[in-house]
Amino acid sequence: MNKEEFLKKLRKRLEVLEDSEIEDILSEYEGFIDEKVSKGLTEEQAVKELGNFNEIVDDLLAAYKVKRTSGEENIFNKVINKISDAIDLFMESLNNKSGKDIVKVLIEIILILFLICLLKIPFAMIRDLGSSIFFELTFPIGNIFSGIWAFIIEISYIIVAVIFFIKTFEKRYFKDITENIVNKREEKPDSSKSAKIKKEKATKTEIKKENKTVVEPTNHSFFYYMNEICIYILKFLVLIFLIGIICYLIGISVALGFMIYLIVNGVHYFGILLLIIALFLGGTLFLELCINFLFNKHNKAVLVVSKIISIIIFTGIGLTMSAVEIAETEIIYDRDNLEIKEITKEIPMTDDILIYNYDQVIIDNNLNDKIKIVYKYPDYYNNLDLSIELFHYNKAYYLGTNIHYFRWNKKILNNFINNLKDKKIYANDYHVEKIIYVSEKNYEQIEKNHNKEYDHYIDSSFTKTYTITSIVPSKDDETKYITIYPYNREDLITTVKLNHKDAEHLTLGTYEFTFKHNGPIFEDTPENIFENCHIESITPTNKVGTE
Repeated sequence: MNKEEFLKKLRKRLEVLEDSEIEDILSEYEGFIDEKVSKGLTEEQAVKELGNFNEIVDDLLAAYKVKRTSGEENIFNKVINKISDAIDLFMESLNNKSGKDIVKVLIEIILILFLICLLKIPFAMIRDLGSSIFFELTFPIGNIFSGIWAFIIEISYIIVAVIFFIKTFEKRYFKDITENIVNKREEKPDSSKSAKIKKEKATKTEIKKENKTVVEPTNHSFFYYMNEICIYILKFLVLIFLIGIICYLIGISVALGFMIYLIVNGVHYFGILLLIIALFLGGTLFLELCINFLFNKHNKAVLVVSKIISIIIFTGIGLTMSAVEIAETEIIYDRDNLEIKEITKEIPMTDDILIYNYDQVIIDNNLNDKIKIVYKYPDYYNNLDLSIELFHYNKAYYLGTNIHYFRWNKKILNNFINNLKDKKIYANDYHVEKIIYVSEKNYEQIEKNHNKEYDHYIDSSFTKTYTITSIVPSKDDETKYITIYPYNREDLITTVKLNHKDAEHLTLGTYEFTFKHNGPIFEDTPENIFENCHIESITPTNKVGTE
């Protein structure tokens, strides 16, 4: 910058001083620049010999015992000033280089960027591994943690890449520039005010050395402030992660309390208890490390190592014991020995009636002018509310249900504990069997109406996304019961029956089901779709939202 620009910029930065003081300072620096110009230097060269502009301002304000304003103290303002100085220094160094040297610098920068791109590979692997693990959790918790994990890894990569680039660039290209700056500062002339400033600083330094309680301030570089910003961003991410750890510890604490309750009541699954303790210790370790990082506290190596060793021991013993305990546990799928309840409803017989979604037809010739509908279902501990819900579309009836599956109570808990004492787990089967009682003549009429209606429909295919939460074999070994809910609709959870062939390779997770339908319109619910449509394909998916 020239003399006018320098004095104008200096006046603006010294606005906190008295006008007379500002004029004195500007007069001194103007005289110094004019003196250098008279000796043959340009204004730009004379201004450059003054040294770093920000340090000049800092020294002057310190000499007048004036603290910088909050705006000047802002770290981002410092970074902007340092970036500007760094760019000026870098461009000045390029002016002194030949064309060959400049090409060499550009090639080296490209190689640095290429190394940063390669650095992306391990971060991408860690991101995908963590996302796949979180995706196994129940929706929407799995999706939330998966998104948070991916965000943390991506930001961490950016921080590491920036620090790597800055450190490499500083080491290769700013080492010589820094030495030149130091030399220029040593050559910086003293005006009367500068001499006063240095004298005061020397006096303060002697006092500090005598008291040995005050450390001299240090002028930090642009790279120091960039590192500070990256650390603040990292601390923010750790704070978000800390919230997740706290929620995790709350959940593990509940599980630990429940396991202790079971053991007190005679349910001896000590291996699972040890695994939960290991998970709890791991959570507390992460919690401690995060808190120490946020508040710049040192971690005690002895405590950290002892916790890690404890976690490894508890995990190893717990896995071994759990394998034995689970192998000794019998899972029972028993429907025949359960109390089966039934509810009944009657509808009038008409010449054009249609009925859909029933499991069985029983001929009863005493029913001439009506049709009887019977639902049979197991009632676990008098804990299942069920009612018949008929969906009437013009002349067609669709047999639906209104079910409230499970209400927790003390009787269920006691029964569950007693079964676990005997190493038994009963897999409850809530399948509702729908039966229609109709006379032979009326049944033939219903079949004719079906055939007539099907002649007016064409084939159609469509795809639905469902999340599978459980898979239970049925007693006939030809079908399986799967519990599902549509995407983002956990309130519509239901159990449907699949052929063993369709369900053979299914596991818990989210799938796209492609159906083919040839028939009348029916209500779009999972139970209706699986009952009335043919499954063409089932493919796993990790798509979310509008995907």
